[in-house]
Amino acid sequence: MTRLLVMVLLACIPGTYSKAIYGIFPVGARSRGLGGVHVMLADVWSGLHNEAGLSCVHGISVSLHAENRFLMPETGLGAFSLCIPVNRGTVGIQYASFGYSLYQESQVCLAYGKPFGSAFRAGIGLHCMKIRQAAGYGTLFALVPALGVQVIPVKGLTIGFHVLNPASQPFYPQGQLEMPALFNAGLGFSPGEELLICLEAEKESRGSTVFRGGFEYFLRDVICTRFGISYEKYPTWSLGIGFLYRGLKTDIAICRHPLLGFSPALTLGYSFP
Repeated sequence: MTRLLVMVLLACIPGTYSKAIYGIFPVGARSRGLGGVHVMLADVWSGLHNEAGLSCVHGISVSLHAENRFLMPETGLGAFSLCIPVNRGTVGIQYASFGYSLYQESQVCLAYGKPFGSAFRAGIGLHCMKIRQAAGYGTLFALVPALGVQVIPVKGLTIGFHVLNPASQPFYPQGQLEMPALFNAGLGFSPGEELLICLEAEKESRGSTVFRGGFEYFLRDVICTRFGISYEKYPTWSLGIGFLYRGLKTDIAICRHPLLGFSPALTLGYSFP
């Protein structure tokens, strides 16, 4: 009974659970610490968020992410990312899984990002999604494309655009669950090497708009702090910290929803020289 109440509660609160059904997980403690912004970022998790950002990953990189959403095991999230530079671009393979034994959402993504000069990046991705439900309800599948670009019109400013499932393809078997297109647009501004300020909007083709914002400040070359907020119907606040030592990167974040409480997240990654 407790698990049933948990899932009903999550489904009824906008901006927490329903978004995941439509094909995207905000993955990575860096993004979580920045309020969930991601479309302008360029890191190992760009394959899930904006494939254009993969073009800035110049070495073989692996990363693991774990998140205990709302401090409940039934809403745990785990993810893996592998990025491999190839000729004139970078290939990313990502996997994410959310839920528990009676309800689980998972996603595998194959993505490619490439720079076109110093002021433009573009990427494409193919997302294989699955929703596994309790016995009698069946399993749903979807295979949808994604497209993303990042533009750098002036030094320090990055503008990102991304669309997932542009044709609004449904889950299969058809007629059980629709999946609208998902659009993201945002910008990141760095007035100096130590500060990054980000703003983003996310819109479903048949839903409301989510606004996000955050900033990242480097105290030293090896440590940075983050603060962010996202808002749809309720505000969600977040804090984060990151450590970088040679090729090893550790990111920690904690988010607080006013009704559901805290969600701690941890990401570990390594980039080979």
